[in-house]
Amino acid sequence: MQKSILTFALLTALAACGGGGTNPFQTTEDNIDNSDLSVESLVKLEGTENPSSTSDIYRYGSALDGVDDQQDPQNGYVSLVTITGNEIEVCCLAFDGNPASDGTSVYTRDDVVASLNGYDVYEAEISTPDFLTSDAIAQITPYKAIVGVSSNTVGGLPQTRFAVVRTGGYIGYGFGGFVYEREGGVVLPTNGGEARFAGQYAGMRTFNPIGDLEYTQADLVIDIDFGGFGNNTQTVKGRFENYQVFDVNGNVVQTGFIDTDDYQFRIAISNADTLDDNGEMQAEVLPFIRYYDDQGDLQTTSGTGMFYGVLAGDLNSGTGGELVGVLAIDWGSVYGDDLTQPGTRTIGVSETGGFILSRSWP
Repeated sequence: MQKSILTFALLTALAACGGGGTNPFQTTEDNIDNSDLSVESLVKLEGTENPSSTSDIYRYGSALDGVDDQQDPQNGYVSLVTITGNEIEVCCLAFDGNPASDGTSVYTRDDVVASLNGYDVYEAEISTPDFLTSDAIAQITPYKAIVGVSSNTVGGLPQTRFAVVRTGGYIGYGFGGFVYEREGGVVLPTNGGEARFAGQYAGMRTFNPIGDLEYTQADLVIDIDFGGFGNNTQTVKGRFENYQVFDVNGNVVQTGFIDTDDYQFRIAISNADTLDDNGEMQAEVLPFIRYYDDQGDLQTTSGTGMFYGVLAGDLNSGTGGELVGVLAIDWGSVYGDDLTQPGTRTIGVSETGGFILSRSWP
């Protein structure tokens, strides 16, 4: 059976077998500040046990990876998503549709928001029958999945894929997860140089202590300097543009913040294991949001998060390869009743989104 896995300003430094980090909240890409984050050596996500530069790579993680109250990704989180025609099978979450004995539930294409920023959107069943009495049992809805599949192929399979699954049915962030995958290997440059990967991002955010789910989308650009700081280190910077928020019906949500560019990242450049010879990368990110409170005062709230990705293909020729990955972000506590208007309490915002970036995207 074919397994299938199936974001703002980002600046990060990566090193082959060591090097990487995070960058400052700003509206430009200048004035890098390394003082606020201490990035340590990072442990890879679950998935492929012995990856190499020539192997397929499959990774999965908790939707709360990068969130302060992260839990064990083995305990009720997405570990596999399989595409079967116009449906997907998701394993392993509770109350997301009638599960098979192996814990998988079937999601179908969403009949309201079928796609988001070029990626397919799926939804779980809202109820499932009692297996004995046929009584309808309400599920913890809405469980949604965003699935991205590369148009490039390797051996007849998509070169890269990702899936993100979240629900707004919990009073709090709830359960979910993500998977991403590379088919085939990667050829990294050996003589320095710089490369730009750009494309579309789509995600979902949930809230604490309210139950809700919203979609997000943006254009994402990631630049890699393969010469970097020398000594075989590579540095990476990036940014989101045109960040937007939508409700589950596809309506634009007016966030009440200053403008869409005020969702930003700060990433401290440091020497950590963030890009290896296999093309895998990950970095700690520190996100910021700027907004006005009900007194009219400018406020800034910050959170925590993680950037995960894997490079695919030959970066030195042809189309120049791809970058697939996921951002898992806790935006911190935002002052407002429902994140759209100033109010009297703070709401936590957790976001998980995926992307497939290429060298040739407009």
